[in-house]
Amino acid sequence: MQTPETSPEPVSTNENEAPAPPFPDKGYRPRAYDHDEMRYQWHFGVVPKHIREGGGWVESPFRKVAVYVVHGIGQQSMSETAATLRIGIEDAVRTRDPGKWDASQDDCWIVPEPYIYDGFWADYADFEKTVPKVFAMLGEVPRRYFERVWRGRSQSAFSAYGWLVASGSRLIWRSFRELRPAAVYYVFLIPMLWVVAAVMLARGKWRAILEEFVGDVPLYVTPKGDVQNDIVQRIDRRVGGFYLRLIGLDENLDDLPRERWPRISGERHRFEEVVWVSHSLGTVISYNVIGDLLQLANNKRVAAGGEHDGADRLEKSLRSFVTLGSPLDKMKYLFDEENASERTWPALRPWPSAYLPGGARSLWNRPSFHWTNFFYAADPVSGRLDEFRDDAGERLIENHHTKGWRIPVMAHVRYWTDASVLGRILELTYGNYVTSRDTKTRSSFWIRVSAIGTPIVLLATLLGAIVAAGWYVYSEYLQKFLEAG
Repeated sequence: MQTPETSPEPVSTNENEAPAPPFPDKGYRPRAYDHDEMRYQWHFGVVPKHIREGGGWVESPFRKVAVYVVHGIGQQSMSETAATLRIGIEDAVRTRDPGKWDASQDDCWIVPEPYIYDGFWADYADFEKTVPKVFAMLGEVPRRYFERVWRGRSQSAFSAYGWLVASGSRLIWRSFRELRPAAVYYVFLIPMLWVVAAVMLARGKWRAILEEFVGDVPLYVTPKGDVQNDIVQRIDRRVGGFYLRLIGLDENLDDLPRERWPRISGERHRFEEVVWVSHSLGTVISYNVIGDLLQLANNKRVAAGGEHDGADRLEKSLRSFVTLGSPLDKMKYLFDEENASERTWPALRPWPSAYLPGGARSLWNRPSFHWTNFFYAADPVSGRLDEFRDDAGERLIENHHTKGWRIPVMAHVRYWTDASVLGRILELTYGNYVTSRDTKTRSSFWIRVSAIGTPIVLLATLLGAIVAAGWYVYSEYLQKFLEAG
């Protein structure tokens, strides 16, 4: 049996063979003095460049694929969502690592945590960061002026509440008119959300929370005026630009100079494939941006008269698309091209038909590509994405409702700790290099029961809180009355 190497530097067993990386034995807890940097491959810098597979040494597939995550609504900071996903992924790695770290075997590797890149966009209200070139050329007084204009057009609690009421009303009305099963769910839940939002609107301290968590949606979905439309354009361009940089391309799909590639653990690196993960409103942004990038690739091919290296790399880079807690079904239902106001653009931009099933360059022709959607009945934002179909009427998306009970409404952030969701993301990232397991999903019957039961439980909880508060006030009043008597 080959003895595991302790040096992080690869060794060469044959001049015609790729360098053989060391494979520490993870089967025991090391002594304090037994320090091996490659034992725990928790960052990209210690992931070996080769693994043993099929009796020889091959380039590590773990260095070729990354995860790109786009966050949803609310107050966010750079790398916050990526770090949250990374924390959950580590538990998934622990349970899915096949344990092949015996270098004498034909197949031998350690599963590292994937590199995760953050598609951050939440600081759009910051005038200086969003339009640095404009900010730099303005004087002090114009800067203060446009900062107020920019912030005033990008954040408004009252506008957010008005949009919530109007959109919720349309959703309830259309659901009842078309006899959709979700109508019962909406008629209970949406008015309760209105009440909670109204309370937040009335309290100055909570108003900022309403702006941060609801204001993002109307701004992106139904922008009005030049400032809001420019903000939305910059959000899309920023998210798309981050993705292109990850695969070593610029906004024209030309090669980026190596010095502009992402700097990862001290080295410049670009990835061949990416699993695009998105959450909440981030799924809407991601859907639009992916469609835009594919349309750009298609345009480049037409202009080149056929083949285009950048377009080819972009198309091959999208390994899978994962949507978590996505409102895409509601956006398509309420704000698609057919229902859009003449004064606003449609909320969604369709993907080019060439990349849909049956198209000349269909993404679905690649075995690795999947569009996987996770939703919870207890998450009012999410839903099955059945509205998205190809020209033949076939569904494009795998919908999963994993097993387990969640707190209503709070379920919207539960995906980051759901072992089934995280395990599936890891499988989509590494394929056969990790242990595959069937995603445990709920039956359609239990999903319907949960969908009906969730608003009832919420209503009962709200009524209970009102009764308890009333009883407390009454008891205090009665006690003072008796003491006075």
